[in-house]
Amino acid sequence: MDKNDSEIKLIQIELNKLATIKTIQGGSCFQQKMHNVGISENKKIRLVSKGIFKGPFVVELVDSYRQIVIGYGMASKIIVSVLNG
Repeated sequence: MDKNDSEIKLIQIELNKLATIKTIQGGSCFQQKMHNVGISENKKIRLVSKGIFKGPFVVELVDSYRQIVIGYGMASKIIVSVLNG
């Protein structure tokens, strides 16, 4: 798979697209909270679902097949690079 050089917010990717987490914006408490649930830089994720009108986002951690539900505000602070293929 080739990487797409553009980095976008998690809220902007299409459903079922694979992406690599590049940056987690926000304070140290938010970053630690994301790390504790398995969301950290360089992890591969897949967007499973997103609610209508800023609803919850379901993210699958590709390496563990674990699904995490996060809110719009949290998802907007996660910068990803979408993987092609």
